Order: sequence, then structure tokens, then C-alpha cells
Amino acid sequence: MISLIQCLLGVLPMSILYSDEIPVSPDKPFELAIGQTARLESGTLVTFVGVSEDSRCPKGAQCFWAGQAKVDLYIGETGKGKEMQLILPGMKDEVEANGEVDGLTIQCTKLAPYTDAETPIAKEDYRVTLTLK
Repeated sequence: MISLIQCLLGVLPMSILYSDEIPVSPDKPFELAIGQTARLESGTLVTFVGVSEDSRCPKGAQCFWAGQAKVDLYIGETGKGKEMQLILPGMKDEVEANGEVDGLTIQCTKLAPYTDAETPIAKEDYRVTLTLK
């Protein structure tokens, strides 16, 4: 009896089975978790590497400084790309940080979840919303 995996291997290209890339289109927002990669139709890759700083003032807290979050991205193929860091201000529901690499504009409009004084954010919970232009 042929297993389901053997059937799938015969029908689907191997790149689909092992790819965790998310296909995206220019000017359309999309969301990535840490470690996920988006691929533009042109072949350009954008990977959400992590959040190197999250000092945003927690919801409900009184802060002297709004704080900020630093979103780390990698643009291009492993070993051939460029690192990019976008800095998002704290205490705002709508944010925008832009960066440019090789003619590609990367716009970040959201980093979720927003920090809470009661609950620390686990690395795997972060999601970033980006638009590529």
C-alpha cells in the first residue's frame, strides 16, 4: 500500500514540500512570525529575524519615555543578503517605520503584541506587519 506521503511526493514539487516561504505581492500588507520568510514575485526574500529591543511603554503604565521596538530583518538569500533594523516608536496604535535596500522599500506598520506590564512577551509570540514597495 502506498502511503499518503509517497503519493504527495510524486505529485508536488519538492520545493513546495520543504518551503516555509510566504508568497507576497508588492503594496499588500502581510504578517510574519520570527523566523518566517516572505518571497516577492521577483524572488526577493525578506526574513523576520527578531526583535532586538522592546522598550515600548506598557499599556496602562505612566512612562516618561514612549520607548521603542527594534525589528530586525534580513533581505535576500542566506549569506548574500543585507541586515536591516526598523525602529518603531512606543505608545502608538498606528506606527510606521521605513527602510530601503537595493531599491526595495520596506514599510513596517505593526509589531504585535503590544507590551503589557503584567505579561512578558515570548519570542515566538511576536508578529510584524510589513508592506514591500
